[in-house]
Amino acid sequence: MLAYEEEFATVLMASGLARMMSRVLVCLYTTDAGGLTAAELAARLENIARFLDFVSEGILRSAEQAREVLSTQGAYRGRAVRRVRVRR
Repeated sequence: MLAYEEEFATVLMASGLARMMSRVLVCLYTTDAGGLTAAELAARLENIARFLDFVSEGILRSAEQAREVLSTQGAYRGRAVRRVRVRR
């Protein structure tokens, strides 16, 4: 789904339509042919679902990495620094 189509679906959802209904309407409104068969609509919606799964997996991976980095940094902040004297 193009950025425009995703934004259009978001506007429809904000106005109270269900998510799937918004996506179906956007697919129908933005098609060049003026309409879609059930198979064409299903294919477009499946592509949208795959894209959203891909994006959400990337976001989850990034969040896990950020959490790991932040927890590692927090572990170092809580420890007292021990000074060692060097004998000469």
